[in-house]
Amino acid sequence: MTEEDSSRSGVQGDSENKKNEWVGVLSELHKILRKRHSRDRSIYVLKEAYDSNLPLIKTTQTAAIIDHKRIALGNEEGLFVVHVIIDGKESL
Repeated sequence: MTEEDSSRSGVQGDSENKKNEWVGVLSELHKILRKRHSRDRSIYVLKEAYDSNLPLIKTTQTAAIIDHKRIALGNEEGLFVVHVIIDGKESL
């Protein structure tokens, strides 16, 4: 089994075109992240967070940490990037 075989994922969509669109978006995001973080092996500590002003959190179906300032959230409406701010100041 090659590394490529072990990293396959399934994607479902309302239509073949929609599925291909998501695969393209996720592939581009993966390429960007690999280029920017090819040597970065940081470990992130997850903490529970909730902001009532961000209703997107309630409908989130998937999420991924992009870096220490951004989180990607996905739901039925699309893929969103949230910039993390703590107490009115951007987190470091």
